Amino acid sequence: MTSIKAIAKMAGVSTATVSRVVNNHPSVSERTRKKVKEVILALDYHPNALARGLKTRTSKTIGLLLPEIQNMFIPAVTFGLEEVLKENGYSVLLAYTFYNDDEERRSVLAFAQRKIDALVHIGTREYAEKKTGFMTNVLGNIPLFFVNDLIPEENAYCIYNDEEEGAYRATKYLIDQGHTKIAFINGNPFYTSYFNKRRGFLRALDEAGLCFNPSFYTDYKTNLQDVYQPAEAYELAKKIMSSSPPPTAFFAASDLLAVGLVKYLHERKISIPDKCSVVGFDNIPIAQHIHPPLTTVDQKPRELGRFTGRLIIKIMKDGPLPEKCYSFIPTLIIRESSERKEV
Repeated sequence: MTSIKAIAKMAGVSTATVSRVVNNHPSVSERTRKKVKEVILALDYHPNALARGLKTRTSKTIGLLLPEIQNMFIPAVTFGLEEVLKENGYSVLLAYTFYNDDEERRSVLAFAQRKIDALVHIGTREYAEKKTGFMTNVLGNIPLFFVNDLIPEENAYCIYNDEEEGAYRATKYLIDQGHTKIAFINGNPFYTSYFNKRRGFLRALDEAGLCFNPSFYTDYKTNLQDVYQPAEAYELAKKIMSSSPPPTAFFAASDLLAVGLVKYLHERKISIPDKCSVVGFDNIPIAQHIHPPLTTVDQKPRELGRFTGRLIIKIMKDGPLPEKCYSFIPTLIIRESSERKEV
């Protein structure tokens, strides 16, 4: 089996230099780094992460918990996160929880056995599950990172979009367009993301002096994954549009909900945006390709993932940081689904 000594001899450098290249240390010149990497590739050398961890007390491995992948926001965050981690010599272990507490516990236990350096959870969680006691008991002082959620615990770093503000801006935009009858299709409000979106929606109505109409509002109390099924939004839109008078605008808590909503309006030959405007939330790639292109709240998920990756690397190098929460304001992207000539 190829050793560091063999690589050092062939590259004409010290074993310490080879070790620094393997560990992506910044003190090595680009010329030397390139030469050593060429030898590593030629000799097909694969460093043992666990063995290296016995010396450095780090496995260079990050555990990543995902509740599901139907929500396109989550893979986009993951992509940005992995970009930065791999640039810095870290690998990622991935586990899906499917919003199941037992699955989450099993995954945390498995990560602990693999000696991860940090744990990242992407996506919203129920209020009842905000506590991180189990994770802390199993993982000890390993830092925890929650992306797009706010966890009121001292040992957790939170990186999230201000979804309340995003929903407020989307609703206010529709009000500024002249709409007074605005419907809202939301996710399960027992989860942080959809609780905050509901708050933003109601804040905009209250600020404008508009009354909340229960017949113009619907949410999910069951399977959260249904929020990402356009078919569910189709049926909910049918129910809401039976109101008399019907709404003149819809705000959907996700772009995929908006896709189902647009499908229903097209089938009913309700012109978008002339008769009914539609605004989504997320700015996933499909949003600009449906007809008409969808006005939506851009959460910049890839950038959120990259920021999280840089934060992890900084903490791995410098130790814990006093600031635990990092919030960002999402941007409203205005497209043809809401630009009305007259209301």
